[in-house]
Amino acid sequence: MTIDDLLIILNKNPSDILIVDLRPFKDFMDSNIENGTNTINIGPSSFDAVGDFKGLMYRLQVGDANFYQKLSNYFNYRYILFYSKNEKLSKEDIVFNNIMLDEIDNRSQFFPTSTKVFSLQGGYNEWHKYYSDLNKSSTTMNNGGTPAYAPSSATSAGPPAASPFYPYQPPPVPASRDYAPSTENNLLNPSHQPSLVSYPSTSGYASTAMSTPSGTIYNQRQAYIPSIPSSRTSNYSSQSQIPYNFAPQGPTAVTKKFPLVRLHNYGNTCYINSMLQCLFNLKVFRKLFVEKNKFEPILRVSSDSLSRELHSLFIDFYRIEGMSTIRPNRFLGLCNRLKPDFRIPYEQQDTSHFLYFLLDRLHDELKVEDTPEHRVSYATGNYETDPFSYFCDTPEYIKWNDNLLKHEGVSPINRAFQIQQQTTLECGRCRFQSKNYDYSSMLHLNLNGSEQYLETLIRQNLKPENLSEELGNAWKCPNCEKLSHELDGLREKAKELLEVQLEEEPVHVVQRQPKRRSRFFKIGSNKSHEEEVRSTSSSTIPVETHIYVDLEKLTPSENDRYQELESILGRQAISKKYMEFIKLPSILVIYLAKFDNYQRKINNSNLRFPSHLSVSITRGDHDITYEYELNSWIDHIGSNISSGHYTAVVKKEAQWIYCDDEKLSRMKQDPREDRNDKSAYLLFYSLAPR
Repeated sequence: MTIDDLLIILNKNPSDILIVDLRPFKDFMDSNIENGTNTINIGPSSFDAVGDFKGLMYRLQVGDANFYQKLSNYFNYRYILFYSKNEKLSKEDIVFNNIMLDEIDNRSQFFPTSTKVFSLQGGYNEWHKYYSDLNKSSTTMNNGGTPAYAPSSATSAGPPAASPFYPYQPPPVPASRDYAPSTENNLLNPSHQPSLVSYPSTSGYASTAMSTPSGTIYNQRQAYIPSIPSSRTSNYSSQSQIPYNFAPQGPTAVTKKFPLVRLHNYGNTCYINSMLQCLFNLKVFRKLFVEKNKFEPILRVSSDSLSRELHSLFIDFYRIEGMSTIRPNRFLGLCNRLKPDFRIPYEQQDTSHFLYFLLDRLHDELKVEDTPEHRVSYATGNYETDPFSYFCDTPEYIKWNDNLLKHEGVSPINRAFQIQQQTTLECGRCRFQSKNYDYSSMLHLNLNGSEQYLETLIRQNLKPENLSEELGNAWKCPNCEKLSHELDGLREKAKELLEVQLEEEPVHVVQRQPKRRSRFFKIGSNKSHEEEVRSTSSSTIPVETHIYVDLEKLTPSENDRYQELESILGRQAISKKYMEFIKLPSILVIYLAKFDNYQRKINNSNLRFPSHLSVSITRGDHDITYEYELNSWIDHIGSNISSGHYTAVVKKEAQWIYCDDEKLSRMKQDPREDRNDKSAYLLFYSLAPR
């Protein structure tokens, strides 16, 4: 099949053709021949030790679930077009062609099958060259550098550095969730349906009658002849699959209401898609990166900027407005370079870990140092939002906060997300208190499965906690250590005085003066009284084998202090731990710890979280109440943290929208009502406007 034949099909009936890319997955993510969801990838490694269609499908089961489904239903297409990189047929071309022809022959014995198999003349390089020539001659370009009438994937699209992936299996919709009927999938506007990228007819193509496509392979079995591999080239363009007729971003485009977003899942990127949905839905975060003048003046990096990549991605969200699926290739590629241990998109990760990575990186890119000039220029006039405010007047806090500002600086990120908390440890013996301060971007709440209300769960996590050796969490009080050393010093002094007196007195002192022993406190002896008598009466030389403390040998003040220390250190060593907030953010992220130490899931089916959340804190002599509104949340569906599937629920125009990668559904429940979602994992609350 020639490129002209292919363009005619794509222009007239794109659903008639299944396009199979046989290059390595990394090359596929760089660029491919886009045909909506009807372009799939089967990498060369999938053909190792595979001789038939059944074996190939078995190999695809450990790949993308969508690719598996498309190829298993190949008979629904009129044409199957495959290509590798070069003009010469590769081993993969030959094997795939023969496998498909054998499968079609076998199926035709039982069911009528009219599917035809073709290879693309010239391979992908010819396609790339074709559109490169168009680029040179065209003056009408879209944002990605592609001619306005060419497919958006005609050029390369900035991929993740590492690419093969494992599948996710989207779970069935939980029975407890209320969804609108499938006829309402148009959400707020019937026109907001996923659309394939269409291509306008040109006089050269539209007038051509569609005949049997020409091609290198058409129902012919081939023998494999190895070819010399050529060097790989790569180009980069916009990361999104933008419809050809979208105009470049105008100055007023971002002032529109924020749009719906459909995101392509590369196999194990649902945890990223869900997080992007929630972050984009947060007005404070969205405005920071959509409006470039908010972050560019303080940007500290010139390359590999996550801030700029988010800006480009969010602008694409406005361009698309939910009418087409976005492939965030460049964003994923940058994340993979910055955080290679995530192995994007090879492996599923905990979405909360991904959020920590994003916020840490963005903070590092946008932070400013603590200087007198910055304290003036970044002052907001509002104590709660001023980045250099002190939220506590204790010496410990002031020292901690000064050190934090010195080493971490301030940024729009920590101003929006940072929680500051004070932890107080109180000794059950000496009543000494130790205050420590910390900060976090999330509020971690431990679950036991019996909670019913989020407010109750927050209070439960803030209540005092007992610390002891019996519980295995004992706190070593530094003041008790000092008191213990002081007591040891008094004992040593009394012991030395007693040893001097024993040398001056006759032997058998323990037998002849039993009353005197009542003034002694014996420590460190395991012998019985009879053993003591025998050991002293059988000797003519006084040998002290036990330690006694003679309090009469201490001064009155030392005696009193000794008694006091004995009383304090003789108490049960049970301490208490108190935690309290001293500052809450404008974006409150609540992490529900749904997995125990063995990664087993805790059932929280009874937990309800409100649409409006009030959190009160005490700061000095004042009580402060933070009022929050539920903005979005992320569900985790699965039995353990390393598997399963992530989805998001966001609020748009007083409706809850369920976001499952490319699928969007309206939920029926009133946003003003409390929610009960047993799959909820991360909750996003935004500060309510006053």
